Amino acid sequence: MHELTGFANLDSLPQLNHSTAGVRDFIYRRSNSVVRHWTERGADGWRLDAAQEIDHSWWQDFRTVVKGYAPNAPLAYYTKLAQTRRDFPALQHGGFTTLLTCDTTASASDNDVYAFLRSAGAEQPVVVVLNKGANVESASIPLQGAYPDGRLLEDAIKGSMFSVSAGSASVLVPPRSGLVLVG
Repeated sequence: MHELTGFANLDSLPQLNHSTAGVRDFIYRRSNSVVRHWTERGADGWRLDAAQEIDHSWWQDFRTVVKGYAPNAPLAYYTKLAQTRRDFPALQHGGFTTLLTCDTTASASDNDVYAFLRSAGAEQPVVVVLNKGANVESASIPLQGAYPDGRLLEDAIKGSMFSVSAGSASVLVPPRSGLVLVG
């Protein structure tokens, strides 16, 4: 009988031997691997809270292999989010202002939407719009003077464009996703 070693000495969290090819195959390499299975079914992330416990070479291989069969998998998305945060200093240290909270308007189409503004003095303001729902949501985001009427705002993640009119930006937000608007 094999004795299992558990992460943090918990028997419900088996510790895998990441140095073996079999573990890599099971987790992400095989055609029926865990990652491929869930990526093909629309998973938009994985919980990797013990990533520091795994050798860096494992993660390099993981990223290379997964991007080979799922180039738009969460790895690419999170890489883009990290780059966006680096590109816009207001996302790193700017003030925080709530612009819209779900269910506070007369419209039923924005019930799953939350929007906030990050601004930092002379830095370009950034509007983040999140949709926690399972459907595309439309919302009119009051910009509280962050951008003038007529300004075009671009989603820094996917490149969609939205115009400012009457102090607001009307947006369509994909399900369980978001926009990072800059102008």
